[in-house]
Parts: sequence; C-alpha cells; structure tokens
Amino acid sequence: MSERRPPMIPPGPARVTAADDFDRAQPLMTATRRRQSLLAAPGSPQRQVLARGLFLVAALLSFLLSIGLWFTGSRQEALFVGLWVPSILALGAFYFAGLERD
Repeated sequence: MSERRPPMIPPGPARVTAADDFDRAQPLMTATRRRQSLLAAPGSPQRQVLARGLFLVAALLSFLLSIGLWFTGSRQEALFVGLWVPSILALGAFYFAGLERD
C-alpha cells in the first residue's frame, strides 16, 4: 500500500526559519497581505481610502458623462446625469459621517 503523507501546510511568517524557507514564503506572505488589505475592516484606513477614491471616481465619471451628453446635443440627459454628481458626493459624505459616529 502507498504511504499516506500529511497534507502540506505552507510556512507562515512565524514558521520561517532558514533562508531558503524565507525565499519560498515570500509569495505566500505577499498574497496573504494582499488578501488582508482587500478584506480590511469597514472602518480601517485602507478601506476608507478605497471608499473615498471610489466615490470621487464615480462623481468624476458622472460629471464627464454629463459634459459629453451636453455637447452631443442630449441636453435633458446631460442635466439628469449631472444631478448624479452631488448625489454621489452626498452619499459619500453620509458614509464617512456614519464611520466617524461608530
């Protein structure tokens, strides 16, 4: 019968002992850090920077779309999309006010 081996457990940052183990653990530690930054707590500084950027990018895209619609002759659509800008920014302000309250 074949010999049954225990499953391989990748070395974590605390288990690194030798230089060659450290070199092999680098991609794993980088992937772990990347996953932790994406799954950061809602009130964490990383998540706040990401949220602020997303609100500003959404408002900027809405503004640019409104300008594009205005100059292509779709005036009513441009005004409708242009009203999204303050709404998106207000939503962002409420989001950050809620974070500060907690």
